[in-house]
Amino acid sequence: MELNITKASHGKWMVLAVEGEIDIATAPALDDALDEVIGSGASDIAVDLRPVSFMDSTGLRSLMIADRRVREAGGTLAVVAGTGPAHRLLELAGVTETLTLADALEDLAEA
Repeated sequence: MELNITKASHGKWMVLAVEGEIDIATAPALDDALDEVIGSGASDIAVDLRPVSFMDSTGLRSLMIADRRVREAGGTLAVVAGTGPAHRLLELAGVTETLTLADALEDLAEA
């Protein structure tokens, strides 16, 4: 399955909207997109995973590494997961307290 990633601004947030399946074959594309946005100097980055139909541990790894990098640079990485498959994986992995999570982009307006 293909992974589609688009960039857009939402207030102070640089948003990566991700659609498709995140697995061992597609996670490098997510890593590249995150690297590009982090490298651009964006300090507040949101990854919108609501349209993601499947995510495995490689996607989780990508998010955790990006979160660490953004925090070290003094910024915030927020994961917009809604209630879909990505949110379920984050809950099962026990990282809902570690990552900044939101149900919708609108929830980030005040974050």
